[in-house]
Amino acid sequence: MPLMQLDGRIFKSDNIFRENKMRLNHMKKTNLTVAMLATLLFGFLMAVPNTSLATTIEVEVISTNWADVQIYGTNYRANTEYTLDTSIGLLDAFCVEGRLASHDKEEYEILSVPEQLKEVAWLADQYWTGGWNHWNNLDGRILSKKEFQIAIWEIVMDSPDGNGNYNLNEGNFILRNENNNTNKANIEYILDQTLDNTYNDYVYWVRNPVGYEEPGFQDYLVKHSVPEPTTMLLLGFSILVLGVCRKSFLGFNKV
Repeated sequence: MPLMQLDGRIFKSDNIFRENKMRLNHMKKTNLTVAMLATLLFGFLMAVPNTSLATTIEVEVISTNWADVQIYGTNYRANTEYTLDTSIGLLDAFCVEGRLASHDKEEYEILSVPEQLKEVAWLADQYWTGGWNHWNNLDGRILSKKEFQIAIWEIVMDSPDGNGNYNLNEGNFILRNENNNTNKANIEYILDQTLDNTYNDYVYWVRNPVGYEEPGFQDYLVKHSVPEPTTMLLLGFSILVLGVCRKSFLGFNKV
């Protein structure tokens, strides 16, 4: 065999070896990228509650501040500011039920807001989005989360009179006195707003599994911010594209 022909074969074999090594390195990088994106997508799917079915989460209630109230004829010094320490993270919350809170870890369900809570969901959303700042600018008021909570309890537990007005001095829920920085005039001002039933899609209902208005612990409305659906679609599309590119690369320059 001529030496030139032999050298050509050696040179070609060396090129094939280098190309295969490059493909192998590229495959490793591609597999790592796909695995990372798949992990991100899986974590996102695990974090987003399935509101068509009850998604069970662990909840420990953290509550601060207080007000003297009467609920269904019983006097309480009730906590008025709530945060839920849950298996999907810390969630800012409003209580929507006149029952005792559990301060131990309990299993709850996270669901879409039911029809009977949509007006207070709108009110909670006004607090979370800062929509009430518009009211403040009009009247120079400073409205606290505590005052929103008391207004929500009044709406949930009582009905307005024939003129659409709520009364904090009578009914199932009574604010016993103004104490611990509770401004009754501010609460009445919140209750005077025209209630809507629209709210952002990050508002969820965290329900004690025994059900709404049944014996059990308090239920809550929470703010649970998650990536928009377009983010999930982008992640899925990226994984698909990387998979196609990997398949194309494997078939490239076969010898």
